[in-house]
Amino acid sequence: MQQWRADGLINETSFARLQSHYQARLAALSQPTPEPAPAPEVLAIPVSALPTTPEDAQPRSPIAPAPPPAPSFSISEWAARRQADVLLYVGAFLLVVSALIFVTGRGEDFPGILQVAILVLYTAGFIVAGLLFSRWQRIREAGPVFLAIGALITPLNFVLLHTAVLSDQDISGAWVWFGGSVYSTVFYGVLVARRLGRLYAIPAAIALLSAGASLAVALDLPAEWWSAWWMAFVLAAVATIELTRRWRPVVVLPVAAIATFSILFAHLAARFAGHGFDEHWQLPATYALLFAAVLVAHRTIRLSWTLIAGTVLATITAVAILWASELDPQWFTAPPLIAALLAIFTRPLWS
Repeated sequence: MQQWRADGLINETSFARLQSHYQARLAALSQPTPEPAPAPEVLAIPVSALPTTPEDAQPRSPIAPAPPPAPSFSISEWAARRQADVLLYVGAFLLVVSALIFVTGRGEDFPGILQVAILVLYTAGFIVAGLLFSRWQRIREAGPVFLAIGALITPLNFVLLHTAVLSDQDISGAWVWFGGSVYSTVFYGVLVARRLGRLYAIPAAIALLSAGASLAVALDLPAEWWSAWWMAFVLAAVATIELTRRWRPVVVLPVAAIATFSILFAHLAARFAGHGFDEHWQLPATYALLFAAVLVAHRTIRLSWTLIAGTVLATITAVAILWASELDPQWFTAPPLIAALLAIFTRPLWS
């Protein structure tokens, strides 16, 4: 700094300020430095123990123990636990086999009435055992099996009654068939009503159809009238559905199938009229019964298609009546024309 002053780079005032500033800094640096205070002791914590997320910082619930492994299935253990059921199933199987052998292989010296009595006892025993076993906790699962066996054997009693007892007498097998079908229908219906199994509705329906067919055979109904006969069955079924309000597909679809086959058979009989089918009036009768069934259904299913179907069926029934009356074909145009005029004039009443 003195050289800078001698060379004229700084004046006296700047020299005095710089000299005083650096003398003060030199004096501060010449003082002794105090020793630093000891740092506080830090407690070491493992890094794995530190929480990494807010969820980890919360207290954790105790971990549930792992579930024990599922025991392996063993046939011997199952048979030991269900020994009573297994013995019942085996016994039921042997009884069924013996009953079938008894029915099909009867001896000539064995009275037929006694055979029927033994089979009735077989059937009643299975049914009673099934009802009782269902109330016993240990063998409850065997109850429905025994009841089903008794229910399936039930129609065989009437078969054996006809072949072993009534075949030599002046009793029509069709009436025995009809009686067995009616009894089976009522029996299976009671099982369904008592909620002993919904599947009994299937044999109940089969037995009901069998009753209708056997009654037609017993009454010696001509073959061409079978279509009208089954259409009457359809009408009765629709009326029953209407009264009970059970318009369900599982009920309606079989009835519709019977009606369809009845119409097809009626046209088949009309096509071969004079070739084994001598009646003509079965065709209009079949259509009239179907028309009545549609009217009964229209009381509940108030849709436009039921009204249209009823109009079409009424027209076809009228044409079938003209055909059965053996009128000239030119008269067949009258019913469609009348139906069209009625549809036009009654159109405001349809809505």
